[in-house]
Amino acid sequence: MNVKLRFSMVGFLILVLVGIVAYKQIQKPKNNLISSQSSLPKMIELGSTTCVPCKMMIPIVEELKSKYSGKIAFEFINVIENPDEVKKYKINVIPTQIFLDKNQEEFFRHTGFFSKEDILATFKDKGIILE
Repeated sequence: MNVKLRFSMVGFLILVLVGIVAYKQIQKPKNNLISSQSSLPKMIELGSTTCVPCKMMIPIVEELKSKYSGKIAFEFINVIENPDEVKKYKINVIPTQIFLDKNQEEFFRHTGFFSKEDILATFKDKGIILE
């Protein structure tokens, strides 16, 4: 086998390996919705950083995320940056809050501003105790 053919074969194999690695990276979920917290109840906040009620929800979600870490998962999804999530979650209005139980089954959905007290009451009404 001549040297040029060997180098061509090695180059081809390297390109194939790079392609495989790139393909696997593309296939990873964008928002890490499947995570180590997937067995926790969860609230997903779908909104943007430009609408007023959405901006009012962001600090509430961040506070709850910090306070109830390990008990409930809270996630903010910016629908402007992640337009596929609009279709996935079938939302028409932002902000939209989607509540999931520990099996990741939706049990409640709300549109518009939702206060911290109302969020906590929604989990409590489902029997999810936070205190």
